[in-house]
Amino acid sequence: MDSNIAQLSSFVVPVISILFSYYLGVISQKKGFSRKIQKERYVKAYVPYITRLYKGFAFDQLNKNSLEKFDYRTIFFELINDNLQYWGNNTLSIYHDFYVGYLDMLEHMDGNEDFVAAPDEFHFVMNKITLSILEEATKLEDELSLPRLTGQLLTNYRESMSELRKSRPQ
Repeated sequence: MDSNIAQLSSFVVPVISILFSYYLGVISQKKGFSRKIQKERYVKAYVPYITRLYKGFAFDQLNKNSLEKFDYRTIFFELINDNLQYWGNNTLSIYHDFYVGYLDMLEHMDGNEDFVAAPDEFHFVMNKITLSILEEATKLEDELSLPRLTGQLLTNYRESMSELRKSRPQ
């Protein structure tokens, strides 16, 4: 009887070891793949956007007067649109308002009097989507153990959005 148990265990233990090793390998592979996708998102979408903020001296908010310039506005519009597949859920939930705001600004710049409030609305939504992008970038930086590129920008944009929300008519 003892020899049967010994024979059975000599078969079962290696099989269990193989299955356990396979399971750990699958988990490791999933984490590696997930990390690779996160890094790709960060490098292809978030870094160019944040870099543009630094280049434009937009350290605390996107300036309303600058956003009225078509070229300046279009730079951010293209950065956001060209990277839709990389943005997180929060940024994507704001995207519709951002897109409508951009179109409203085109109407405003064409002199359509029905869009007098477009600059204020676009200024608000542009800073809102930027704050969302900065928050998502910060999470990715933490998950990937990267240096904080968002740094003081995130704090400044949070404060600016708080002020913009307070000054906004209800």
